[in-house]
Amino acid sequence: MRYLSKKDVLKIHKEIEKIYNIDPTILLPSNLDSAIEAPKTTLYGQELSPTLFNKASVLMSRILKLHPFTDGNNRTGFIAAILFLERNGRKLKKSNPESEEKLCRNTSKCDIEVPELSTWFKINSKTM
Repeated sequence: MRYLSKKDVLKIHKEIEKIYNIDPTILLPSNLDSAIEAPKTTLYGQELSPTLFNKASVLMSRILKLHPFTDGNNRTGFIAAILFLERNGRKLKKSNPESEEKLCRNTSKCDIEVPELSTWFKINSKTM
């Protein structure tokens, strides 16, 4: 499994800053660390996120909900999940900005949880 590093996520956020001219402040660095480590979490030797899709979903969900950046959390979290999937042999079948924006908005509002998000990634991605 190829996980994202803090450097990877900060690079994503930096690109989003350039494109959307958002505030670059890292509001809560410890929350960013927690979000990045979440897909690797184990309990009594068992992975809490056993599948690739669970791991991508946990990464995205934590970035969106823990809100480590002043701005750009949704975009950063979604792109981080997509990059994670790509590093592990999957890619989105087709980009649909409206659907993706709704997915992020509903995840950040806790209307969509990790199991539903995992299903979305599984259905909307394919092997590279």
